[in-house]
Amino acid sequence: MNFPHKLRKLFDPEIIGSMREHIHRAFHPVSARRLQRQLETDPSWGELRRKYPRGIKEVHRFGDTNFWIKRNVERAQDLSLDRPAPEKKFDLITSYLTCFHRLERLRDGNWRTWSAAEWQFFIDDVRANQLAEGGMLLLEFHPQKNGELYPADVRELFLKNRARIFRSKVFLK
Repeated sequence: MNFPHKLRKLFDPEIIGSMREHIHRAFHPVSARRLQRQLETDPSWGELRRKYPRGIKEVHRFGDTNFWIKRNVERAQDLSLDRPAPEKKFDLITSYLTCFHRLERLRDGNWRTWSAAEWQFFIDDVRANQLAEGGMLLLEFHPQKNGELYPADVRELFLKNRARIFRSKVFLK
């Protein structure tokens, strides 16, 4: 153990923020295990696991659910998303390394993804049912093997929906 390092950490201003996060989690527990059990008993989960088997080199949402659920429960708690009023809409909805729009892997290693019409349905649904007035949807895409983030027609759709596009990020209000 590096005692001087531990002593410096005691006086680090970030220690208060870290303590606050731990205390918040302790007083507002969310059971990642319960979420995991609910997920594993959902019949559609088995179908997704068969469609996206473990062992694919990339990290994806079906690989290690214990890790991702625990990590995202902590993220939700850090943002106090575990305590909003019922039916409350969100000021910000984010998706990091977005891949929920991937439908099937192609022979070349790329993915067949949602069409522009499917994206429009998603955007309309989020705006109508989840996003607060003036809220923002942030999608950050993970590139395909060919380097493409999304097809040209989907990019045009985002722009038609007044999106601001910066590198791999799409900001929609």
